[in-house]
Amino acid sequence: MAALTIFWDDLSVETALDFCEYLVRSEDYKLRDLAIWIQGSGGPIDELDGSIGSLVALWSWFKSFREQGLPGVPLGARAAYSVITGRPLDSPLEEGSRLVGESVAHYVFKVILSLDPTAHWAVRAKSGRIAHAWDNTPGISMDGGKHFGPAVGFFTNYPDRLSSNYHNAYAAREAWDDTGLLQSVELLYLAGLPSRPRSTSTTESILSPLLRDDHVGSGHREEIPIAQEMPASITNNGPVSAGAEELIFASVGADVSRLDQAAPLDELAVASVLAELGFVSADGQSVSAVTLLSHGVQVQNVDGFALVETHVAGGRLRGLFLEPMRPSEKEWKSITDAFSALGEKLPAHLANER
Repeated sequence: MAALTIFWDDLSVETALDFCEYLVRSEDYKLRDLAIWIQGSGGPIDELDGSIGSLVALWSWFKSFREQGLPGVPLGARAAYSVITGRPLDSPLEEGSRLVGESVAHYVFKVILSLDPTAHWAVRAKSGRIAHAWDNTPGISMDGGKHFGPAVGFFTNYPDRLSSNYHNAYAAREAWDDTGLLQSVELLYLAGLPSRPRSTSTTESILSPLLRDDHVGSGHREEIPIAQEMPASITNNGPVSAGAEELIFASVGADVSRLDQAAPLDELAVASVLAELGFVSADGQSVSAVTLLSHGVQVQNVDGFALVETHVAGGRLRGLFLEPMRPSEKEWKSITDAFSALGEKLPAHLANER
């Protein structure tokens, strides 16, 4: 099942800042849309009082609303992120869910704001040498320096269960019932909110007033800023390689389904090639042979278009998984050419997982 995303990633600094301003300006009508959808579908609008516990009712409604086919959401309507990036989702249901998810994100913001009055929409700045998709991510920040950006996606992704980004960390939680959902609010505390949140709830819905005829809001829908950015199919170095797929680098004759039994690779030679290609560890250090002797270690090139993961068994490097991250044809060819040349010397080769 395709994961819904509200991570608002892959944005330039300028576009991310514009989007943050849009989020602030659009809060009123985005929440009003949410109120209309909840009331129109017979949802628990009276329970949405802005408290941390109200997230349970909101998640349950969102899941049910999606299963019903998003009644009342205009067919073909696009989320702000899709307009900004020019990357709408292929399925109308997925795109509609993304649109509703943006309104849900505004409600999550109201909940966090009730816990920490310093909360505000802000852009997470790029840090370190490695380029990540979540650099320049619009999200919720607190004055303490914590940024609650991608975690917003955790909440809004619930109709599709966990997104792959959070699957490993929460793999032990198989049953996501209402109790589990409420417990998952620990993410708020991980984001640096007070360990003993005060309750500002008045037990009155914060959405119901938005439906009144006398409600005074922004009065109009804010224009969505259109990014001056390249489409998803273009990178700085040309079109994204349509043929780029995950590859395995292992000794000639190795069974890629049984890498533990493959002949070991020359760690020094592999590390030298990775260093030449600009791969670094998570802390920005150049790759060394020692780096490659730990199983499951991931290194990424500084331009962010390729990821490599080690397969170690018996204290030796048995294989590498090469994962493309939207590289151009030129970029991906530089990776495969370098490993093909190395393979001729070892001997080893690149192979598909299949």
